[in-house]
Amino acid sequence: MDSKIIFYVIILAICTSCRKESSYSTTDYICNTSSTFIKLTYYKNGMKQNELLIDSIKSNECKTVLQANGFGKSDGPNYLMNIVYMDSVIVEYNNNVQAIHYGYFITTTPNPKAIVFNNPRNALNISNWTYRIISETKYFKDTELKFTFEEQDYIYANQ
Repeated sequence: MDSKIIFYVIILAICTSCRKESSYSTTDYICNTSSTFIKLTYYKNGMKQNELLIDSIKSNECKTVLQANGFGKSDGPNYLMNIVYMDSVIVEYNNNVQAIHYGYFITTTPNPKAIVFNNPRNALNISNWTYRIISETKYFKDTELKFTFEEQDYIYANQ
């Protein structure tokens, strides 16, 4: 009889001491709803950052630029952590039309075609990205972060 009680106490202790781990999943996208394909080239300290080059995003497509899973119920890392310190990104439409988006430390420029950091269409400004919680439970959070280049961006660059 005593061994049965000890057995149940041990089982009860094991079951109540188990703790479910929380986790996250995050996916970041750059989308293109313009009528042309785009290419993104990032620069830091005036140097081209080849590891961040996005060679082509076709019209009406999204490219996954970061996907991460991990422990802890948080938003996890995001793509902006990779690009926050960039001087600029050159967005090239159809291999012939360019627009330059400047980083946070460049707020004015003599270039009238430049897209400064505080512009609502600047791709380097986190405020211009769309954040969405896909699903969330007590132990799991799935999020996405997205920036979309639109037809108006291409028209502006082409003027």
